[in-house]
Amino acid sequence: MIDFHKLIEDASAAGQDVWAAGPASVTHIEALEAALNIQLPAAYRKFLQEVGALSINDSLVAGIIDGSPLLMEGSSLYGETLHSRDEQQLPADLFVLQPDENAPYCFSASTDGVLCYQVNTKSAKQIASSFEEWLRLFVFV
Repeated sequence: MIDFHKLIEDASAAGQDVWAAGPASVTHIEALEAALNIQLPAAYRKFLQEVGALSINDSLVAGIIDGSPLLMEGSSLYGETLHSRDEQQLPADLFVLQPDENAPYCFSASTDGVLCYQVNTKSAKQIASSFEEWLRLFVFV
């Protein structure tokens, strides 16, 4: 499994602008899963427990902020997902990991990987086979 703290420490030491929300409790993670009716991938659950949510330079990883799993404001997996469903017609089986007005990165309830949802075509394509691979390819670069 990925060492989130080491990756964050290395990014900070390299001069990158890093913000982490802080750990989320198992109770908060379970509340998020219940509200969205999804079982989150194990690596993402670990990320939530250790980091909560993350921003490195301009790359955001949505999560749980301030112990509020159902927060509607930015950087919240819950809020970003509901916003994208309303504004971008995001399918009900996708959950926004990294918001974008044209192509948010998402989890799917039916696959293990990370998908890019193309708003203009209303289609999704897998871009990483796991949350960890996505972090290495798109966040910790």
